[in-house]
Amino acid sequence: MKHLAKRDGTILEILGDAYAGTSTTKLRKMLKFANVTLDGEQVRMADTPVKTGQLVNIEKQEKPSLNVKAPFRVIWQDQYIIVCDKPVGLITAGEGITRRPTMHKLVDDYVKDATKGAQSAFPVHRLDKEVSGLVVFAKSEEIQEKLKANWHQFSKKYIAITEKEPNPKKGTISTLLEERGLKMFVASTPGPNTKEAITYYTYKERIGRYHMVEVELATGKKNQIRVHLGHIGCPIVGDYKYGASNAFKRQIRLMATQLYIKHPITGKDLAFKIEPSTIFTHPKEKSEDYR
Repeated sequence: MKHLAKRDGTILEILGDAYAGTSTTKLRKMLKFANVTLDGEQVRMADTPVKTGQLVNIEKQEKPSLNVKAPFRVIWQDQYIIVCDKPVGLITAGEGITRRPTMHKLVDDYVKDATKGAQSAFPVHRLDKEVSGLVVFAKSEEIQEKLKANWHQFSKKYIAITEKEPNPKKGTISTLLEERGLKMFVASTPGPNTKEAITYYTYKERIGRYHMVEVELATGKKNQIRVHLGHIGCPIVGDYKYGASNAFKRQIRLMATQLYIKHPITGKDLAFKIEPSTIFTHPKEKSEDYR
């Protein structure tokens, strides 16, 4: 709905003119949850000043249609964000050239179909192509920026199946990482291209000849968990790039299983958790056919 302000006032007052008889509480909710713009710029604060002749546009956020089936597992969504389970083998977003669609493309197509083109998907963070698990997309650029700005404050946990048992069983790995070519390396001294990386890990249990380790990121650098576990002599099963056995071609056993974030609009704490499958946790002694 478009409304041309006929007087000076606050955005809350002008919304009251446009929606005569609507309670102040409902108008405040409209500011919080709808897409309200003033001359094309989004506003949220009730006391935002409005001049006579300015254009106020109110668009209600489209709720995702339940009739549109996603070609991936949706863990949770509302009109602002969508949390998905990314399959192994898919690039999260815009990294290099691949014949397969990126996860971003799949989610974007789904959101557009579900909202009849009213919304799109915007990547908030990335998982390596070889890593599966929880990934978050925003449904607007504003929400994307809010989540990105606070991403370092959120908790991200992973499950890794490793070839060795870490010693000690619980610890912190803090190193400098440096990218050289297509691989990340632990750097011994600071340099122009080194970045600090911190990983927390906790040993969970032995599974046959392998070991389950829970990992939490304090920083989020490229290949960080894979490099760090390899660095302490516990390479991830299937990750021969970082020290694992290459006797078999296998899916890399690293999955983003837990995510704790704060909702960018409501401020509520959101917790998401998925469990790895038995196939993931119990690798067989043979090559696997996966993409």
